Amino acid sequence: MYLFPNPKEDYENLKYLVKHKYHVYKAGRALGLPRGQLLKHDLSKLSPSEWTPYKTFFFNKKHTPRDYDKFRQAVTSHHYPNNPHHGQYWKSRGQNMPRKFKLEQLADWYGAGKAQGRISKNQNFIDWLDMKAKQSNE
Repeated sequence: MYLFPNPKEDYENLKYLVKHKYHVYKAGRALGLPRGQLLKHDLSKLSPSEWTPYKTFFFNKKHTPRDYDKFRQAVTSHHYPNNPHHGQYWKSRGQNMPRKFKLEQLADWYGAGKAQGRISKNQNFIDWLDMKAKQSNE
């Protein structure tokens, strides 16, 4: 058995994760979040219980419904409970999300959009945040 049976998928997943963390970091710093909090962002995605389901779901073009179930299970059973920037982390504890994690969540949404190409390369975080605020007031 190979350590990396699908190196192209592993490479694409790592490339996405680095790009995502880069944009989360930049947005989080614009919001005044501490470096340490941002450097820890989504580290659980490097764990075996998240790495394989994430890479298979996002980078294997032939993924099956069972792969989607594994991905969803990894998200709900491992990712959310280990990452305080997700509301489910706090809901399961019966607590309200602290402000610093709400801000990290905003940076996370922006970082995911940038890394997935859903937010223009020319749109910076503050402009994106302003646009989202205007949309929520419409």
